Amino acid sequence: MSWLSNLFSTKQTPKLSPEEQELSKRKWDSFDFFSKGQDCYLNMQTTEALSYLDKAIEYGFEENFSSDSSKLYDLRAGCLQELEYHYDAINDFDKSIFADPNDCNKFFSRSVSKGAVLDYEGEVADLEKAIQLSKVD
Repeated sequence: MSWLSNLFSTKQTPKLSPEEQELSKRKWDSFDFFSKGQDCYLNMQTTEALSYLDKAIEYGFEENFSSDSSKLYDLRAGCLQELEYHYDAINDFDKSIFADPNDCNKFFSRSVSKGAVLDYEGEVADLEKAIQLSKVD
């Protein structure tokens, strides 16, 4: 009979301390900021997207969702590139490449910003790497 009463009893969720509640709230806020930033980026609202993505980083998105940190930095680098902040875009592409070094698109995108800041050797190196990676299955 106890299995039957267990089946219909309500489960107790563990109580979180105030610190744990705040950490959980910040974690999911960072995810919300990332999602809003992604939506704004896809809708060509670059300035708003950059603001949301900055907030996602501030709230710890990279630590809480490390598997998506490459995507976060790709989006932010794209925003920075569109706004012609090429040095900052290169920095974010560096972080994105560090997290996912086998994506040819990252190297190609970074080469655009390197060309814009007159780093032609870096631009050519990135283009060569992008071509090399594009041939890998």
